[in-house]
Amino acid sequence: MTRTQERHAAIHEPLAAGESLHTVSRTLGLSRPTVRRFAHAASPADLPAESIREPGLDPFRPHLHQRWNEGPTDATALHAGLHQRGYTGSVRTVRRYLAPFRHDSAAPDRPPAVPKARQITRWLLTRPGHLTPEEQAQLAAIRSRCPHIDALAGHVASFAEMTTGRTGGRDLKAWLTAVKPATASPNCAPSPPASATTSRPSPTA
Repeated sequence: MTRTQERHAAIHEPLAAGESLHTVSRTLGLSRPTVRRFAHAASPADLPAESIREPGLDPFRPHLHQRWNEGPTDATALHAGLHQRGYTGSVRTVRRYLAPFRHDSAAPDRPPAVPKARQITRWLLTRPGHLTPEEQAQLAAIRSRCPHIDALAGHVASFAEMTTGRTGGRDLKAWLTAVKPATASPNCAPSPPASATTSRPSPTA
């Protein structure tokens, strides 16, 4: 099954179940015009060529949506910003992707990016004050959805306080006792490796 076929199915299934175009747009992280084009196509073969996006743009969509909603709408300027962040695609691709937004008052809400395990690990091992507001918000959202990650974050912070205050002789045994139940908890999100709580003496600067 091609990417277009997968997207066509992903859009038509919830629509057939009674969900609205707006709900599908938010759930899949797609613009409403894109969802509308797929919804009006009886099959993937009926889709116009412009409905097929370059996959290489996907990782940059959250930032692109944010910048569009902040005000800049010039494709060339937005492409330059993406290029600085590592995007290697063409201005034409960005312009085609943005075209449907010009018919709406704003781009859809930024689709949530799924952080990788090593990214979550870095956030957990970094002092909260050294995280960007966006990183703090993403970590808070992950902790709210996953008690296992939330408990792990607490253990990492406690271990950092213990090593910084040099109270290991007094508190290490209690810390280990508290950590053991958490290691048996089921994973509900990409979890940092076990070494995250043992091999690092304290959060990084």
